[in-house]
Amino acid sequence: MRPQPLHHLTTDRAKTLRAEDQLERQAFSDSIAQSIAGWRNKDSLVISVEGPWGDGKSSVKNFIKDYLQTTANTAVVFEFTPWEWQDGDQIHSAFFQQLSSHISQNIKTRQAKAVVQRLKRWSATLNVAPVRNEFSTLALAAAGLFGLQAADALTATPLKVLLFILATLSIMTAVFNYAVQFLESRHTGEQTTADQHQQLSDSMLNLNHSVIVLLDELDRLTGSELRAVFRLLKANADFPNLVYVLFFDRELIREEVRQLSKGDPDTYLEKFIQLRFALPRITQTHLWSVLDRGIQTIFSSRAAQARLNAETDLYQLESLTGRYFTNLRDVKRYLANLEFHASAFQGEVYEVNPRDLSLVEVLRLFEPQVYTALAREKEALTGYINEYRRDDNQAVLTAIVDQANHPERVREMLHTLFPDRNFQDARGSVVSNHNRNYLEARVSSPDLFDRYFQLHVPARQVSHSEVLQVFGPDQPPAQLTATLRRYLEDQRFLPLLEALNQQRGGIPPERWLTITASFSTLGDQLSQSWSRGGDYSLLWIIPLYALVEYSDRLDTFQFVQELLQQTEGVYVPLALTEHLRDQRHHHDLIMPEQQGMLRGLLLARIRELATNGRLMHVGHFIYTLARWQDWGDEYEVETWCRDQLMTREGWLRLLSNYVSFYTGGRPGVSLPVPQLDLHNLKRLLPVQDILDAWDALQVAEPAGEEANILNILRNDLATQSA
Repeated sequence: MRPQPLHHLTTDRAKTLRAEDQLERQAFSDSIAQSIAGWRNKDSLVISVEGPWGDGKSSVKNFIKDYLQTTANTAVVFEFTPWEWQDGDQIHSAFFQQLSSHISQNIKTRQAKAVVQRLKRWSATLNVAPVRNEFSTLALAAAGLFGLQAADALTATPLKVLLFILATLSIMTAVFNYAVQFLESRHTGEQTTADQHQQLSDSMLNLNHSVIVLLDELDRLTGSELRAVFRLLKANADFPNLVYVLFFDRELIREEVRQLSKGDPDTYLEKFIQLRFALPRITQTHLWSVLDRGIQTIFSSRAAQARLNAETDLYQLESLTGRYFTNLRDVKRYLANLEFHASAFQGEVYEVNPRDLSLVEVLRLFEPQVYTALAREKEALTGYINEYRRDDNQAVLTAIVDQANHPERVREMLHTLFPDRNFQDARGSVVSNHNRNYLEARVSSPDLFDRYFQLHVPARQVSHSEVLQVFGPDQPPAQLTATLRRYLEDQRFLPLLEALNQQRGGIPPERWLTITASFSTLGDQLSQSWSRGGDYSLLWIIPLYALVEYSDRLDTFQFVQELLQQTEGVYVPLALTEHLRDQRHHHDLIMPEQQGMLRGLLLARIRELATNGRLMHVGHFIYTLARWQDWGDEYEVETWCRDQLMTREGWLRLLSNYVSFYTGGRPGVSLPVPQLDLHNLKRLLPVQDILDAWDALQVAEPAGEEANILNILRNDLATQSA
């Protein structure tokens, strides 16, 4: 499967181009950008764009930048991010370095060069940190050099020579940088700060370009960083041709501004902010529009679309979850998480229900306590609830809802996710439609519940896609049988059968003969006892249901005839033939005379197996022998059994087919207790005859299993005598 691209994983990534606008913000952004581009006054301008956290201010900033860079040819636009720097000195220095760099790169005029030179001098005046840094470098290098010279006991190795050269170069570089800095400081020192400020203003005034500085996310700054930015703006806002556009949430910075101004924060901001724009409010309709498009993009694959009813499911999602999405960041964070988790279930068949996964994701993000409680209560949410457990189960459901921030909304969501449970009171249905829930890949299916909380298909489970990959392609029975053997070795064969049983409708009718032939080959090799490997009755139940469902397209009599031609197995054809006419389940798939003909063919196969010695090794031996008795000659079966008892090997093999092992479900019991199926055994021969046959063998000392069987037989005989 080719990996699918993930569109929403960068949760906070703002839109960069106006063409990406989803919230009708382009007109608002263009209006601000046009005002900036049309600013003909040489004076500086400070604009603020204010709005709540998470409402898309960064996208508006990018739209403004996009407009100015594509339409305003006489403007230099750059972003300054003060939160990338550690303190006020670094913020001031970085701002003027970036300002001079952008002017130098974008304006190739004599006036621009003059501005760049004066900006560097102005930066040197405001910040002496570079000088201190050079002194630090010089001191470290000198210490290294003199440390090397002082080590007169050391011999001159190539490594030491190299260290000496590097130390010398460090000193020379530091001295050179310091000299340049010293000369610049001497030159600027001849002028007052006011003189430098005036010269820079004059140079900026002659610049035939506007310089637009975008400062975003000021509400992310610490108190000291925010104060440094405002000092920067107040001290340098009057330079000509500079336009500052600030983006922040006024409520988030109000307290910091109050401490800075020692008074009313709004009055303080109005002293240097000339134009103030309020971000247009995002309506719930706008938010849901973004959410709707995002969900449809996430579930756009053909497999997911097959499980998603775009009209009803999305409407239901909106009505159930709308309260949880209060801003654009909520939507982006949700879509990013949903997309990441949804990508784990892509395949030929989508492994979960998109609507259910979307609702569970809402609970995971916005109702984490409810989500955690759900993951622990699988039995209460998906298991069968009888009358005796109803009250206890209802208490669990009530406790889950009580943990919610919005109990009524959560109750509605849970009722949608688990329709067979009543989260209001103890009344209502307690019978789950497991088959329907499985086919729809619902979280309410006990087989699929864990996927929604582990966020993958558990290792021991078989996915919907895996079922189609195993049984869907056209392949000969031998190849399919080899594949199924691997599942047996991995102890995943029964989960595979259970998954196939739920997905019968996805398998083409023409594939069922090959599938049943493989089942027939394996069926004779598998134990009849649950304690020896599991209940393999699905081997014939699944094909039987397939014949019922495709009765208009498959000829049942011909199907079983061809099955007997393709396989030497006996158990699956026997069980199918027995149940083809089943009044209890209305399986009247063949006429009585056709069923009689199939029984005759199967009796011939059983006699053949009995003759060549393979019958004793058929996994479902008891069932096969019972059909031989019911459909054939009981005397013939009895004679064959007595013949087996004439040898020690035959005696043990026949009796061991009636042995099963039972632990009684008791914890701590490591060794299962052997049990003999006396009920079916007595249908063949009297217990006394079996013991007499053993005595006739004259075995001096019976082995382990022989001794166990003999003890059971003798105890039964003694019980009857008593």
